[in-house]
Amino acid sequence: MNTKNPTIAFTIGLFNAVDGPSHCVYTQAYGMEMQVDDEWPLNILIMAPPHLISSMTSEADVASMGMIPGASYTPGDGNYKQIVEHGGRWVLARPSDDLATIVNQKLGVLLLVENDNDIVSLTNVDGLTSDNLTIAFGIDSVSNTDTAGQMAAKIQGKLPDKLSSSQILVSGSFEHSNLVEYSSIDGVSGLLLLDASFDAILELIEKLMG
Repeated sequence: MNTKNPTIAFTIGLFNAVDGPSHCVYTQAYGMEMQVDDEWPLNILIMAPPHLISSMTSEADVASMGMIPGASYTPGDGNYKQIVEHGGRWVLARPSDDLATIVNQKLGVLLLVENDNDIVSLTNVDGLTSDNLTIAFGIDSVSNTDTAGQMAAKIQGKLPDKLSSSQILVSGSFEHSNLVEYSSIDGVSGLLLLDASFDAILELIEKLMG
């Protein structure tokens, strides 16, 4: 991931289709592959359930268009190797997950935190760097760009020196009509969307690209 470029991260394949979730992931990933320009100055992290990653890497080669494939959650059995073997490069994780194991598998960590206190635990994880750690925090119906900016500053202020250049994302919903404004807050490098749909993501990317 080029940390100098803004990042949009999103999950797909979280609903069933007539032909099953694997086909659902494939069709969404293939659709993105047909729309994305690999020369856009934007990191696009596209995530699916660990066992379905191959649907967007082998069947639809999203990496060929510059997108970054990842896992939308950590495997319950701790089998991170399946993510690597299926072409995944990042994992959406929570502070309670085994971050050291994720890093040891040469995977990047997209860490979704609840508050700035979750940052303290990062100091004890060997191998984490600004290149393999991205942090996201959520906004809700009472959030605004000012409160989001304050949270980003708190997180930044608690990062140890070795992680000080890690990207910080706002995790929001498409119910927020001003997502582009959130992505341009000082100290914020982009967005994480957990309720993505193909059309909504494309529309958002087009807005971000101006």
